[in-house]
Amino acid sequence: MKLTDDDIKSIQTLGHYFARVPKEQIAALINRIFKSIDENHGIVTEDTHSDILDVGTTANMIIRDHYTAEYGFVYLYEKFIDALAEYLRGKKVLSVMSGTGILEHHLKLRGVDIISTDSGEWYGIPKYCAWPGNSLSVEMVDAVTAVHQYGNDVGYVLCSWPPYNERSAYDTIIAMRETNPNLTMIYIGEDMGGCCADNDFFWTVSDDIVDDEIEHLQGLFKQFWAIHDSIRFFK
Repeated sequence: MKLTDDDIKSIQTLGHYFARVPKEQIAALINRIFKSIDENHGIVTEDTHSDILDVGTTANMIIRDHYTAEYGFVYLYEKFIDALAEYLRGKKVLSVMSGTGILEHHLKLRGVDIISTDSGEWYGIPKYCAWPGNSLSVEMVDAVTAVHQYGNDVGYVLCSWPPYNERSAYDTIIAMRETNPNLTMIYIGEDMGGCCADNDFFWTVSDDIVDDEIEHLQGLFKQFWAIHDSIRFFK
């Protein structure tokens, strides 16, 4: 990720904290955040997370925009990824709509048995132009086909940031129930009214699974400013 002159101008103009800070100092701080994220291939360490919280709203939004353009929509906070991997270790997971596959990559590095799949329909969309070069071992197959193919061999279906106002997530949960009623969906994204899935999906999965381990994961989940995603578990 790379900070631009326009980014710095926006931070100085709109960010009250940085109004009198020299642009070189701003660039050094934001680029330190970018360097840490890039060196950890999208993972946000605890120290870097603290830096992001400290830079103010405008800078946070700029970091978010660069991050999502490069890595995807899930904020890969290290403590959360570690805890999710610990929860899933020893279980078999199918990921659908995996995007870049970077979340799945980091789970696999932490010992999770996971299959990553995606339809690839977002290829060629200009705002996601950096994603194909960052994709990691993702099998090109749509979500419903993936559930039919692997649903009897796994216990969990990971669905992260499904496309907004499309039926993909709804069709996936229906396919899960038809293929293997014992499957659990791990959903990461915004709720009804947010930028994920459609209303049919949220009406269909109105009852969350809740236990102490899930609540622990939810407590570790972090978001960028003005993003209201979370992790939830559905049948």
